[in-house]
Amino acid sequence: MKRLNLKLPQGGSKRALHSGLYASVLAAAVLAVVILLNLVIRALPTKYTQYDISTTSLFTCCMS
Repeated sequence: MKRLNLKLPQGGSKRALHSGLYASVLAAAVLAVVILLNLVIRALPTKYTQYDISTTSLFTCCMS
């Protein structure tokens, strides 16, 4: 595997570059998981995602 020759800014280090890159990749992965989870939950029918927890069933359409 070929190594990249990156010129670091003055005062920077390879360790800081690698840890910053790792943090960026990790943040992007977490964001992708959250977006996918949101899409899956939105695809569920409302029967499974909305609950009426009021004592008198104020928000229930029909009594069953």
